[in-house]
Amino acid sequence: MNPPKKKILVFSSIFPSKRLPSQGPFIFKRVKMLKSLGYDVSVITREYINLVDVFFSSNKAKNFRERKEVLDYSYEGIRVVNIKMRMLMPLNWSILAPFLALIYFKRAAKINSLLMEEYDYVFNAAWGDLAAVGAWYANNKGVPCMSSAIGNYENKYIRSWWSIPYWIIRFTYRRSSSIFCVSDALAKKIGRNRNYSKKVFVHYTGVNIKQFCGDANRRDSTRKRLGLDAQEIIFAFTGRLVASKGIKELIDAFCRLIVEQPQCTLLLVGQINSNKWSSRIKEKISSISSILHIDGCSPDIVPEYLDAADIFVFPSYMEGLPNSVMEACSMSLPVIASRVGGIPEVVQDEANGLLVDPKDTDALFRAMKVLSEDLLKASNMGITGRRIVEKYFDFKKNKFDLKSHIDNEIRIMRNL
Repeated sequence: MNPPKKKILVFSSIFPSKRLPSQGPFIFKRVKMLKSLGYDVSVITREYINLVDVFFSSNKAKNFRERKEVLDYSYEGIRVVNIKMRMLMPLNWSILAPFLALIYFKRAAKINSLLMEEYDYVFNAAWGDLAAVGAWYANNKGVPCMSSAIGNYENKYIRSWWSIPYWIIRFTYRRSSSIFCVSDALAKKIGRNRNYSKKVFVHYTGVNIKQFCGDANRRDSTRKRLGLDAQEIIFAFTGRLVASKGIKELIDAFCRLIVEQPQCTLLLVGQINSNKWSSRIKEKISSISSILHIDGCSPDIVPEYLDAADIFVFPSYMEGLPNSVMEACSMSLPVIASRVGGIPEVVQDEANGLLVDPKDTDALFRAMKVLSEDLLKASNMGITGRRIVEKYFDFKKNKFDLKSHIDNEIRIMRNL
């Protein structure tokens, strides 16, 4: 008789749904990995609104009022509970946010059976308010809690003791049994604090190299479907179209490039928000015929768009270790990316791509020009990138290291 599956409760600030399938691909990938390792996985997430949204985003406020207090649904075989939360102000502005989130969590626990069950482990993939709730929940239940540090939030606040998020991170990490870092650069940054140094470990979750593998036939069919000629040089970006991803610099550099090389096209694949900055970017994108925007898509379709590309560009301001870059390397694409976070751990300058400083439009333009003028060099870089991913970032090889870590923490906690 097989022993019962160990039960893991995942706290995540965002998670995909049928309505928003492209939301939270990073954590969804990790949840699927945990499930593939034989764990029984459930997810707690939240949707919140604050007074700023109420006054300046009437549509969002209306939609929020009409939804249920607790949504309980299944997404690709994973049970998800989405809790409705009302906040006084944006989460990073208020020390009260974790306490309010805890109140909503306890209220939801009274009406949803998922939150009343016993778990062996808490995987804390949330940030801010919900991360603090996850750590509190694990401590209250006497189970180990692994907090996931993925980059942007930690990079911005881990050393900023004068900020409210710093104290929320401190509360969360002090109550975590371990801190899962997606890159060595992030682990070193967090590990400088002696309170966390012994808890930090690096795990390259990696990429599914069978799913993200170049296919010449798919390349031709995808280009044809998108109305792109075989002779066009396609630069691609995948991810959220937000300011911190360097989208403005990318568009500005590309506009300079097409003056000299009109055969180039920029393919942007990702969801764009509804705010003033996004509205300006949308207008700029729509005014340039050489830019093609795919507004969000299922992660399973991303390889099709990468197949259509010749060069991948990712000029982000700050990162942990972005999935998009690993996926592009796995697709044998040369990568032009910012020299930030864990990106240099995947992209080796002049080997499988070119690294530039963040917010440096001139350097980005020069890098794009160099590779577009020498496609043989670009192709060789792509081949090298695939080899690097196969050696260090293979999802199937790396996931068993995480299973050993989780099982060991559960065993230690039970023996206490």
